[in-house]
Amino acid sequence: MSNPNLLTNRYRIIQQLGSGGFGDTFLAEDTHLPSSRTCVIKRLRPMNNNLQVYQIVKERFQREAAILEDLGNSHGQIPTLFAYFEEQGQFYLVQEYIQGETLSNLLKRQGKLREDAVQKILLELLEILEYLQGKRIIHRDIKPDNIIIRQSDQLPILIDFGAVRETMGTVVSSGGNSTNSIVIGTPGFMPPEQSIGRPVFSSDLYALGLTAIYLLTGRVPQELETNPLDGEILWRQYALNVSPALANVIDQSIKAQANQRFATAQLMRQALQGPSKMATTKPFLPAPQKQKVVTNKPVVTPKSNNQIFYLFKITFTAVIIAMTLLGGWAFFFRDQQEPQNIVSKPDQTEKSITEIESESQNNQDDKQNKIEQQEQDLKEKERQLQQAQQELAEKERQLEQFEKQTVEPNNNRPSSGQENLVWRSKSNLTRIANLNQICFGTTTISSVKTVFGYEKTPLTGTITIPSAQTAGCTNGDTLQGNFELSGNTGNCVGTIKITWQNNSNALIQWNIDNLGSACPASTRDWSINTYPVEF
Repeated sequence: MSNPNLLTNRYRIIQQLGSGGFGDTFLAEDTHLPSSRTCVIKRLRPMNNNLQVYQIVKERFQREAAILEDLGNSHGQIPTLFAYFEEQGQFYLVQEYIQGETLSNLLKRQGKLREDAVQKILLELLEILEYLQGKRIIHRDIKPDNIIIRQSDQLPILIDFGAVRETMGTVVSSGGNSTNSIVIGTPGFMPPEQSIGRPVFSSDLYALGLTAIYLLTGRVPQELETNPLDGEILWRQYALNVSPALANVIDQSIKAQANQRFATAQLMRQALQGPSKMATTKPFLPAPQKQKVVTNKPVVTPKSNNQIFYLFKITFTAVIIAMTLLGGWAFFFRDQQEPQNIVSKPDQTEKSITEIESESQNNQDDKQNKIEQQEQDLKEKERQLQQAQQELAEKERQLEQFEKQTVEPNNNRPSSGQENLVWRSKSNLTRIANLNQICFGTTTISSVKTVFGYEKTPLTGTITIPSAQTAGCTNGDTLQGNFELSGNTGNCVGTIKITWQNNSNALIQWNIDNLGSACPASTRDWSINTYPVEF
């Protein structure tokens, strides 16, 4: 007898865990087992009730379920698939229940994670992605909610693969061909190529990089600025203590263009594990033409193009000479070893034996002359090669001497003099004229422009530092005061802290007092790095 309170007369629903556009997720128990094993049941609803579509969805669902079964049985950090079935036009997956908490809940409970903890999670997840990519599988929905830290061993478990949900969006075109009508992924964590239905291996790495940023900063992708010139995501100002090594790897994984990211999970893992394999990225600082960045670091003049071209020319000449020498010696030895074949003609020939002997002698003389000439040519080329090597060694010595003349910057000198400078962020959305003057007695900076959030209206106003310094600022100095800014959408007031990070970098930390309708900013606390540029 069937029990109406049980799914497929076996699974009793304990509670609903979630619901979405593709279906619902429940916590249930298996009544056919003595242990009443706890499991997770996903109920998936096809988006089209057409009978032809239903049959296609059923076949695809069975195929994807078989893949999930293989993945769960083969890898310990992917949930095991216990069963799948179809009932009343809906499809069900019965999977292992993972006791633990998602990365989203972990962050809410304990706050931002340390760098070593994030790197550990990244390496463990990359090992899972290597396994998936070995089977040519793309997850397509990596995000903090789909990663559970298992309570028993603290390992990250990857859940909710996108392929099964994509099956529910199958439709049939007017031509009778089946196609997918939906794009799997989560806005913000989904890269551009995936949003048009063309995911690649590095699409999962893009989502993984943004997940790492979320763990380090506590900010979801929608809360991060982007560079208006190249679309790069600007996040480092919210994680100032993260090492350049980890930041560089994350930056490469979240490149907008798929061909600029790590191609595979293995390459990204190797970059995390070894500095020699690290992928580096260069921060972009937009600057108008005819402006130059002013710092107090000694200027290191790069090697000029003429010097590089001259070294290349010498090296190329040396290679050509060496090849010529080898060719000459080969020709010389070939002539030495060539047998002297003098064929006597019969008496009937027009040449007499005397003529043949004379011709043979002449040939010998010609060969001897050629050998002597070749020896002279070889000696000349050896001399030229020696001279070229000496010139190359001299150039290398000069360049080495030039590099040794460069000195390390003195981090204890004042971070800026009293020049007229405008301090601005890398995105150029924050601009403060003469910020350095607060190090020389000025208490009010009246030309301030900034934004508090992505696509927010610019605000302008003043900064007041009651206790301005008078003898210059050095690395690590901190000045505090107030700010008043206004714009088309409201007025923002609060406190400000300015920290001189190094000889040419000031960290601005805004704390908004009137966040809300009066000051429609994205967040109460806002930090941005600024750099000096001459007017």
